[in-house]
Amino acid sequence: MAIEVNSDFIEINSDFAKGAEGWSPGFTDYSLELADLGLIAGIRPMPENLGVSSTSYYIQGRNSSDDLFMFLTRRLTPQNSIQPNSHYQLEVEIQFASDAPSGAVGIGGAPGESVFVKAGASSIQPTALINAAGEVSINIDKGNQAQGGQDAGVVGNVANGRSPEEPVEYVLLTLTYRHPTPVITDTDGNLWLIVGTDSGFEGQTSLYYKQISVSLRER
Repeated sequence: MAIEVNSDFIEINSDFAKGAEGWSPGFTDYSLELADLGLIAGIRPMPENLGVSSTSYYIQGRNSSDDLFMFLTRRLTPQNSIQPNSHYQLEVEIQFASDAPSGAVGIGGAPGESVFVKAGASSIQPTALINAAGEVSINIDKGNQAQGGQDAGVVGNVANGRSPEEPVEYVLLTLTYRHPTPVITDTDGNLWLIVGTDSGFEGQTSLYYKQISVSLRER
């Protein structure tokens, strides 16, 4: 992970070439009563068809709940030059590989356009919460599917531009995002970044995150 600090901004670049680089996965918005959702996350090589000789953060899940949220999160601290009780303008660039074609028909929604990429940050650690009924939710406001929330907004979707009639292949995509309101650190200077997908497609989504670049400007 590369960190650049100057008087105007902090830039943090995670390319996963040397592992997880402080990012950890999570899965929410489903019920424990559902059958195996195939939830997997970890460092893997990029798909062979891309010809990219580097590792990535792979994440997958089967959206049987019609609402699965799969995410990566990373804590920033004063060691990353983050200041306590401070407001930052957040910008994010995400590079990832998706095998979901554009314009395809899927159960509940399209495998590409109905899987919404989200990004943001919070002064509290994004954590899965389980209620008495066995329903798993998240403790931050990330909105729901096509709607963003206070802590995470919609960046785009995972449709890769290939036709449903073409052979299934991974395509490397780049999305950029500027959070509409400043993000705020806690009293100790902690800030948790979050990048993920909020799915309305009742099938499996499998993504390879190649790089996540974050820019923070103090306001």
